[in-house]
Amino acid sequence: MNEKLKKLALKLEDLIEYYDVPQQVYDELLELVAKQPDYFKMIGPENIIKLTFLIYSHKKTGNFELGDKMLNESMFLFMIYSEGNNHREGCIDCGGEGQIDCQECDGTGEVPCDECDGSGEVTCDTCNGSGVDPENEDESCWDCNGAGNRTCPQCHGSTDETCPECHGRRLEICPTCDDTGQIETDAWDYSVATILSWDQELISSSIENENTLLPAMSYADFNYNDEKFIFIQTYDEDFMEFKKGFEANEIYCFGHDDSPTTFLKNNLISVDIPWKNLRDYE
Repeated sequence: MNEKLKKLALKLEDLIEYYDVPQQVYDELLELVAKQPDYFKMIGPENIIKLTFLIYSHKKTGNFELGDKMLNESMFLFMIYSEGNNHREGCIDCGGEGQIDCQECDGTGEVPCDECDGSGEVTCDTCNGSGVDPENEDESCWDCNGAGNRTCPQCHGSTDETCPECHGRRLEICPTCDDTGQIETDAWDYSVATILSWDQELISSSIENENTLLPAMSYADFNYNDEKFIFIQTYDEDFMEFKKGFEANEIYCFGHDDSPTTFLKNNLISVDIPWKNLRDYE
């Protein structure tokens, strides 16, 4: 192991408070990266990972032998898993709002009055529209003043009335998404994680079952503070319609690499992931 890197590990180890498992050392190193990005950019992501093992080893044992051994036996494993949650997308019909313009009133909140057919007037029922007083043919109808019509009592002459469907709100529940604004698809949300493991049993199991529907481990064993691996990075925002046989809450390996391309992005270490391998699960 590079002697300069070991000297740097000795300088940095006092800044690391928690070291029960390598993951804690890695996370605290990333906090230092965020505080001094220019300095750690010069060190490089690959060496930051190496520093994790060196610091962990020296904090635990007082020497670097354990760290050297873990590094020499380590492998990057690319994992995919899903909790079986159906992916939800924004409803196109309502734009994700959960409501659409009322179809009864075209979103105006009003409809033509059904009492007067939108005219604002109704036939005078006293004179049956004749305009003549029914009790005195020489006199105009007292109820409509001889007009034969009178103001509609339902819309009060406005010609429109409140829409009975939306009650004037102008909107109604979207029938496509039932007011949720989202549509549930057949695809599952899934996550991808890059882990670095030094556990030979896990490495062998993962590589043996790589790109198959045989899981490397169960989700219950995928512990963030595990002593067998470090979470290097995770991606949680994607979805896929999986092949029959892909089970929820199981961890599948879709690739491995002992020295992948690494880079710093937003003060986090990213690894070049073999995304094309995910097609084996579609």
